[in-house]
Amino acid sequence: QTQPTLHLEGTAALNKGGISLGLNNNHHHHHQNHNNNQQEGIDYARTITINALKDHLPPADSTIVLKVDVEGNECSALHGALEYLHTVNIMYCAIEWSQIRLQQCEHRSAIFDLFAANQLKPFQALLNETTHPVGWMELDPTQWETWMWKAPNRKHPQRALFDV
Repeated sequence: QTQPTLHLEGTAALNKGGISLGLNNNHHHHHQNHNNNQQEGIDYARTITINALKDHLPPADSTIVLKVDVEGNECSALHGALEYLHTVNIMYCAIEWSQIRLQQCEHRSAIFDLFAANQLKPFQALLNETTHPVGWMELDPTQWETWMWKAPNRKHPQRALFDV
């Protein structure tokens, strides 16, 4: 079975040093023609799950710190790591996850159960008028639908930053 291909696109204007990930469902087209399909600012890479890397990661019963920053693909990344993550102790997890992405995540319950098993609780960053964190508010994981917030002086909801 062919692994899906992600295209990595630089987003320097919005996220200096960051990249955006986009799943390409037409695997064979990009797999066979990488050189012919290059676009300025886009590189192609094969995906791999954390579960597939488990022999190269801290062994079972290790204590780890987890940072998930995959530009909107948190659900897929965590789902592809659940087998491994159930073997370690997660001391802390930093993740930026919007309510919309949570709603779309088919594996939300399994991920929240993993966090709860590690006695982790979600927190939302409290931001000042320049959107810099000035504190944290504990969130109720059973009320994730309410986790949307508006930054001061903004008309539209912004993504929430969660620490678990």
